Amino acid sequence: MPRADLDEIRTELDAVADDVPEPVASELRSLKRGLTNLPENDVTRQTQIRETEDRLSELEHEVDEERAEQLHTIQQNLQLVAEDIGY
Repeated sequence: MPRADLDEIRTELDAVADDVPEPVASELRSLKRGLTNLPENDVTRQTQIRETEDRLSELEHEVDEERAEQLHTIQQNLQLVAEDIGY
C-alpha cells in the first residue's frame, strides 16, 4: 500500500481543516482518522475509501471556492491511491 501517498492526503486534510468552519473541520479530521486506521479486509477498506471520496465531494459544497478546489484535489489523489492498491 502506498503509505506515503496516504500520509500526504492526511496532511492535506489537516491543512484544509485548519482553514474551514468547525463543523467541516471536525468532519475532515474524522475522515483523516479513518484513513489512518484502514481495515485489513480488502472489501471493507475499499468501501471506506469510496465513502471518504464521496464525503469529500459533499464537503466541497460547504466551503469557499479555494478550499473546495483543495478538497477536490485530495479526492482525486485518494482515487489514485485506490487505483494503485487495486481498487
